[in-house]
Amino acid sequence: MTEFDRAGRTLFDLRFGSGADSYRAYRFPWTGRPDDRPVLAIAHGNAYASWNGATEISDWALLTGTSRTQLRRVRMLRKIGFETRAVLPSEGKYFAVEALDSQGRVLKRSLLHRRH
Repeated sequence: MTEFDRAGRTLFDLRFGSGADSYRAYRFPWTGRPDDRPVLAIAHGNAYASWNGATEISDWALLTGTSRTQLRRVRMLRKIGFETRAVLPSEGKYFAVEALDSQGRVLKRSLLHRRH
């Protein structure tokens, strides 16, 4: 999608990455607030946080605890791209992530994961 001014100069140019395509594009302020929760995936000693469609995430808080009801923040992570990775701490049996806005407010928390 390309937007031009009256003189034909390019004001805005949008291109999808390799393998992506769309027949429609809109240009206006938009905030994504998904109804579902952020997702935490755990694999090979790493935690991966993502929340598809959410546009207000600034940071992630990684939580852990020995019980399902007593979690504490152990790491703060700057959101990087679609999926943010962190090394899983050695302590803790249960894990979750919280999506935080730029003011540090919790937007939503993921479901709990149990260490296997």
